Amino acid sequence: MKRTLALAASIAIFLAKAQAAPITPGNLVVERVGDGNTALSSASANVSVLEFSTAGGAPVQTFNVTGSLTTFSESGSATSAGGLNVSPDGSLVTLSGYDAASGTAGVVGSGSAREFASISLSGTISSQTLSPATAYQTNNFRSIVSDGSGNFWGSGTASGAGGTGGVHYITSGGTATQLSTTVTNTRWIDVFSNQLWISSASGAFLGIS
Repeated sequence: MKRTLALAASIAIFLAKAQAAPITPGNLVVERVGDGNTALSSASANVSVLEFSTAGGAPVQTFNVTGSLTTFSESGSATSAGGLNVSPDGSLVTLSGYDAASGTAGVVGSGSAREFASISLSGTISSQTLSPATAYQTNNFRSIVSDGSGNFWGSGTASGAGGTGGVHYITSGGTATQLSTTVTNTRWIDVFSNQLWISSASGAFLGIS
């Protein structure tokens, strides 16, 4: 089912920390694709992250990720994308996307560079473009997680000659290294108890690994 509503099903919870910051520890953050009114399609759309209080669900603030990074966007209909994550120490929110202007037709299958964005607990928004460009080439770059210490792991799939999918280790500078040439179509990725976990729904690797 296509995402016809702009609220993607991506919710994360910040771990309680004593540090005072623009994002309140313990609050919820939600990724929104689109403006909440316009129907979504396979074209790219603006991305924002909304913070909500757990006391009655009151909205606190909105981080305009696309506006801050100029061209960061998401597909409006890729239902397995939009994997919003929080690092285990609660210091960093990460989300995957595309270095493409809003409205780019068929952004998942386009030649647009794959990009990830992060929001620190202090509210700083930054991004990195993946290198080489073959990482998640012309297919879904679905989610990304950080350990909070400059290490990132991405998840997704790829198409075309030379494209690399599955899990990639990604440095803070965006350099991506494929970790498995066997498991190459993965969905969500996260870190629990110092272990990397992925979900997959393709081929022989189904479920959680």
